[in-house]
Amino acid sequence: MRTILAATLLIFALSGCRSKSDYYRIPRAEIATLERAALSGDTKSARRLVHHWLIANNDIEQGKKWLLKAAEFGDLEACKDLTGLGVATLPSSCSK
Repeated sequence: MRTILAATLLIFALSGCRSKSDYYRIPRAEIATLERAALSGDTKSARRLVHHWLIANNDIEQGKKWLLKAAEFGDLEACKDLTGLGVATLPSSCSK
């Protein structure tokens, strides 16, 4: 039994499996670049920041900030996600 458990753990470790938070974590050096892009209307960059803050760092306020930015630039999924987070006042672009 111990051999099977050890083999399973070894396979898991060698397979490169990462946690969800590690998967969405953005290196510090890339954050400013993504923020500039998101502020310029790049909804994909805004989404990466949302995942970084909400999932990797469990920072709801920062996550909402970037969801709002994505929604302002027309990301309808961001509008739905904001509603799911209980944000009552959505950007006007969400009513399209």
